[in-house]
Amino acid sequence: MKGQFETPSCKRLYLRHHAEQLLPDEHRLSRRGKEKRGVCRINKMSSAEPIIRSRQTTKEVNGISTQVVCTEFSNYIFIVITQYGKIGTLISITPDSRSNDISTPTFSTKVLLGKEEALTHVCAKNLATFVSQEASNRPVLLGLALKDSSIDAIKQIKEIVKSCQVW
Repeated sequence: MKGQFETPSCKRLYLRHHAEQLLPDEHRLSRRGKEKRGVCRINKMSSAEPIIRSRQTTKEVNGISTQVVCTEFSNYIFIVITQYGKIGTLISITPDSRSNDISTPTFSTKVLLGKEEALTHVCAKNLATFVSQEASNRPVLLGLALKDSSIDAIKQIKEIVKSCQVW
């Protein structure tokens, strides 16, 4: 809700007109055939940035339409990379806190949903480690559905992910 309402009827009016981005100061309320004229005052709260930021794009990778959606949450970065129009395999990529060398962080991958394959882990680490590093070592949740997982395709997809940066 965007503001505080004086009466429940003002709240209902706001909800009814919100989709049209129309919020009149004066309105007519009808209850059981009786019309009542009223005024609604709404104390609008200042809205800063959206809580969840998201960017998406669609580009061709080796002749295949590839969609990328990047969404930033407070504790995770969520990325969907698809050439099928579906989320596909869901992988969690987390910075490993047990690393002894601070300059070269290590990452662990875990398939949450989907097929467990070595290539999935390799692609996920390659596509998501730079995101985690640029986002203050936040974990990345990656949805991956690729027809072409060649080295050239992964490099192109990585550039697309960089263009959708929200972190």
